[in-house]
Amino acid sequence: MEVRKERVVVETDSYRTHGGQVAFEEDRQRDIHLKTRGFEVVRITDRQLEADPVGVATALRAILVRAAAAA
Repeated sequence: MEVRKERVVVETDSYRTHGGQVAFEEDRQRDIHLKTRGFEVVRITDRQLEADPVGVATALRAILVRAAAAA
């Protein structure tokens, strides 16, 4: 994993991969682990990405710009 100054982690989620409690809980535990180390965790669903790729890209760009300015 490359660590950049922005310290933003983007994870794509789908209902398929989170159809059960275990996967859901593991992801939340990973979020806590990353956040305690100064990372911002951004979750995007596969449906969001398929329905509005430009909107997702625009939002991610804004998040990265804000994070870079704060770094």
